[in-house]
Amino acid sequence: MKILFFDNFSLWVCARRMEKGQLHWPSSEQGRVQLTREEFALLIGGIDLDATTKRKWYRRTVAKKDNSSQKVA
Repeated sequence: MKILFFDNFSLWVCARRMEKGQLHWPSSEQGRVQLTREEFALLIGGIDLDATTKRKWYRRTVAKKDNSSQKVA
């Protein structure tokens, strides 16, 4: 697999040899696919994105500790 990446200053050429010689590229009706960083990491790691399911993740907010009751020496 070869990837060309342009970062507005230079052109990067990245190459990776696939162990089994296959890459499960996701399909799209427009012919273009936009991947997140996590999806790209899974893809080059050999994971089939069509066989995975996305889960919604959230973080619980942590209540801030009220320091107004502390005495200052």
